[in-house]
Amino acid sequence: MFAAIDPFKNSVNILTDSKHNNDCDENGIGVNNAECSEIDVTTTGAIGINGKMNKVTSDFYIDQVQKCDESDSGHNNNAECANSSINYLDSIDVLGDNYNINFGINTKQTNDCDEKRDGDNNSECSNNSQDIIDSFTVTGDNNPFVLSLNTEQSNDCDDNSAGDNTAICKNFAQIIVTP
Repeated sequence: MFAAIDPFKNSVNILTDSKHNNDCDENGIGVNNAECSEIDVTTTGAIGINGKMNKVTSDFYIDQVQKCDESDSGHNNNAECANSSINYLDSIDVLGDNYNINFGINTKQTNDCDEKRDGDNNSECSNNSQDIIDSFTVTGDNNPFVLSLNTEQSNDCDDNSAGDNTAICKNFAQIIVTP
């Protein structure tokens, strides 16, 4: 029996967990023209390890929720709701031994842009998040490194009047880290 043995004992773990929920309803006799979209792009570059006993972990968690409803007795849901999350982890180079490197990106985006009485829902609600970690190089031995990026964006642009919901609600966050 032959078993391959990794004499360097390096490990790389890339974990992604994305949840998306669109709830853009028309409750009544109106027309549902709502446009609800979720964009989630997560990209990692090359990982190069020159050493032993190194561990690199990247954990991406994305949670996107849309609730852009129109609920009355005969008006239209024309809401435009969008969540966009772009996450990019550029190349990682480890030159040394016994590193424990952890990257965590946590993004939560919520649009709650309802029209609850007479009138059309013409709201525009958007969240845009960009988390970019430029190339990363570590040298030496026995150094832990932890980088956590947390972004939470929320639009709550409801209309409870007898008129139209014409709210325009937008969030934009861009985090660029160059270690």
